[in-house]
Amino acid sequence: MADDFGHHDWPSYEEVRELFAELDLGDDDLDRANLIIEDHVGEAQDQAE
Repeated sequence: MADDFGHHDWPSYEEVRELFAELDLGDDDLDRANLIIEDHVGEAQDQAE
């Protein structure tokens, strides 16, 4: 993973949710995935500022 998040074409939150839905994971796994996604989005936003 590169340090500069701005040069990556990250999937949207909705696209990631759809991918996880296709994997048919349980609610606990979806909650865990949401936390991971939010952490990564927050880090990318912090670095972009």
